[in-house]
Amino acid sequence: MEFVYTNPIGLTDLEVLEVGTQACTPDTKFGPGVRDMYILHYVHSGRGTYSAAGQVEHVGPGMLFLVVPDTVHSYWPDPGEPWRYSWFGFTGQ
Repeated sequence: MEFVYTNPIGLTDLEVLEVGTQACTPDTKFGPGVRDMYILHYVHSGRGTYSAAGQVEHVGPGMLFLVVPDTVHSYWPDPGEPWRYSWFGFTGQ
């Protein structure tokens, strides 16, 4: 996992909290858990699954998924084709 940016930039309308990228191994998993920010993920390659609010979505290259604050969610790579994604974590008004 590589964090490209992890410090707020001081804006009020959009406050960037972190930006990073990760090439997952087949056993990487987040959740179930809750975050205190929005996190927009972009899948560069591979495949994975995102689950939140009772819905399960299969995600692949060129697709996005959004983690919403204060919502229980999980996401994990496909064991046969683990994903590589970048993310942008933010809050704001």
